[in-house]
Amino acid sequence: MKQIFMAGRVISMMNIPLRAPTDEAPATLPPPDILGLKFFSRHLSSALAKLHASTKPNPNRQLFYDQYLCLLLLSFYNPVLNSLRALQAATQIPTVRKTLELPYASMGSLSEASHVFDPGLLHQVFLELAVQTVDLKLPKLPAQLPDALRLIAADGTLWETLPRMAKALYQQPLTRKHKGGLKGHFQFDILKDAPVDVEFTAGNVGERGVLAGRLRSGVLYLLDRGYYSQKLFEAILSAGSSLLARLRSDSVYTLVTLRPLSARAQSAGVYFDAVVKLGQHPAANAKPLRVIKARVVSPPPHNLHPQCKRGKHKAYRAATPLIQEWILVTDRLDLDADLVVLLYQHRWKIELFFRWLKCTLKCEHLFCESENGMKIQFYAGLIAALLVLLYAGCKPNKRIWEVLQLHFTGWATWTDVEFYIATYGQPAKA
Repeated sequence: MKQIFMAGRVISMMNIPLRAPTDEAPATLPPPDILGLKFFSRHLSSALAKLHASTKPNPNRQLFYDQYLCLLLLSFYNPVLNSLRALQAATQIPTVRKTLELPYASMGSLSEASHVFDPGLLHQVFLELAVQTVDLKLPKLPAQLPDALRLIAADGTLWETLPRMAKALYQQPLTRKHKGGLKGHFQFDILKDAPVDVEFTAGNVGERGVLAGRLRSGVLYLLDRGYYSQKLFEAILSAGSSLLARLRSDSVYTLVTLRPLSARAQSAGVYFDAVVKLGQHPAANAKPLRVIKARVVSPPPHNLHPQCKRGKHKAYRAATPLIQEWILVTDRLDLDADLVVLLYQHRWKIELFFRWLKCTLKCEHLFCESENGMKIQFYAGLIAALLVLLYAGCKPNKRIWEVLQLHFTGWATWTDVEFYIATYGQPAKA
């Protein structure tokens, strides 16, 4: 009888239609008393006010840009809100409306918001939060590096469009040369474990051209083989920055002078160190660069099947270390060769960030099918990550993200969140 009674209650609850509440808007609560707004109120108060003022007045619109951003942020912190329909249902709950000061939003309003709001405004919010990360406690640099040097890894990642997005597929065929979808061009601060700049473009836009237009000064850029371009290298040096890039095995250069190898460099796998000029026929005034060749030994993989192929590469062998041949180019003649190899190994952090962004932060699941809406959603995800970074003072790893989601679902107190930040949020060593 008890099971029949409970089943009847569930069925009756499922048949209750969800309607917009008819009561008046609740009074504003002080930020300290609002669940979860400890993140928003500290770093987003001025940004939310600007977004609210930027929304053009419309007698038919009740949802403002800042309210739409708060909904998106809530979806990243709360694993229950994993679809646009779930966000719309959340606006019908009085507690959510009172906490975030939201109006009732229909599916039409949320769908329209992804088209009418400007993602460039969220880009400005992201840049303002990225600037605030300068005050964070950073791990110490190796003794041979200047204190003012910043390590920035530049790379791009692609979000492929869904098959039903016919317009995007028509304009950008899904081939290797012309990739369909949306591509994020990131600049990632290695020491902070945080992105400092990003630009979203169509999937077929080249990464080298985007980086050439967003160069910074006083930075050591860590680049992979896809960024090889003599014009890009000259632009980086002209901007007052340095470079450390990996060359392809068929790259051509002219030898100028050989450099001696120290014992530490040889122990790190370095077997060639020389000053060269890139290109088959380098100009007389071309600036010499430094090329370092090294054999880098990685430990055997523990999470891949021995027969698992790595794209066009061969499959791993069980319990066999991976040996790679690296050809690195840099303009820094003052750094030891073993330190150059060590610095380039840190470029892998941006690849780990891409995995965290798509897998842990769930930026692979799209709430909309337009390029404008995808940009808004991805900027909101980056803002959510930076808010945790600014509060915790460390990279928002998976453990911290889990306890945050437990807090937003009511299973963990804010004391538990701060305990996890103190336990699992120690800054990584350089």
